[in-house]
Amino acid sequence: EALKVKISKKTIDLFEEMDVMNRIELEARYEIDLEEYTKRLQIESRVLGDIARNHIVPTVIIYQNTLLENTKNLKEIFGEEYKKIAKEQIELIMVISNHITAINALVNQMVDERKKANKFNGLKSAELYCKNVKPFFAQIRYHCDKLETMVDDNLWPLTKYRELLFTR
Repeated sequence: EALKVKISKKTIDLFEEMDVMNRIELEARYEIDLEEYTKRLQIESRVLGDIARNHIVPTVIIYQNTLLENTKNLKEIFGEEYKKIAKEQIELIMVISNHITAINALVNQMVDERKKANKFNGLKSAELYCKNVKPFFAQIRYHCDKLETMVDDNLWPLTKYRELLFTR
């Protein structure tokens, strides 16, 4: 939306009056800016999908399997009483599963929206990326951030936020 100001009548009149750039030059720069914006969002969405699917989800599954193994061992030792003892682990397994499911669904939806946006150029593509692709960034990140707080530090493949804040 902000880029549209570059080709508004008021802006064009100002630049032409000051003999800085003419309408054609301003429109050319506008098109370049739209393409740059679209490419940046395209790259960000690809990287986000890659990190979520190829780094975070596999790590979380490893942690989840550790919890599952722990729960299974508790069942072997305590029999039916394990449901009380392993209640927290079972709840955590379910929460993790829900976040994994959400991440995969959101990444798939984001990829679909990106494919739709890639069929266009210029303003239409930029608008589709802004309105239909970019909103997935926050949604996917929400689930990844929640998982970050649950998974053991030794397993987590990326620097955690609290580590970034207190790094010397």
